[in-house]
Amino acid sequence: MNEIINLSFRYAKSDIVRAIRSHNASRMRPRLDIFLAVVLPVVGAYFWGSPGSHWFGVFCVTVSTFFFSFSWPLLLLSRP
Repeated sequence: MNEIINLSFRYAKSDIVRAIRSHNASRMRPRLDIFLAVVLPVVGAYFWGSPGSHWFGVFCVTVSTFFFSFSWPLLLLSRP
């Protein structure tokens, strides 16, 4: 009754790429990504020059830099 069953799976590269694209498409929100990619650096540049909110501008530009560095590979992989 306790027989050992060995299973092996082989995946083509196209299967793996299709699975990654499907996973990323289910988790990404492209409209929000595009909105943040445009608005956040503009807001940061505006506040960077004001004396009272300089650090908020620096924060916005820093966050937008991290946002671009982490989101652009996902955007490229999600394209068919």
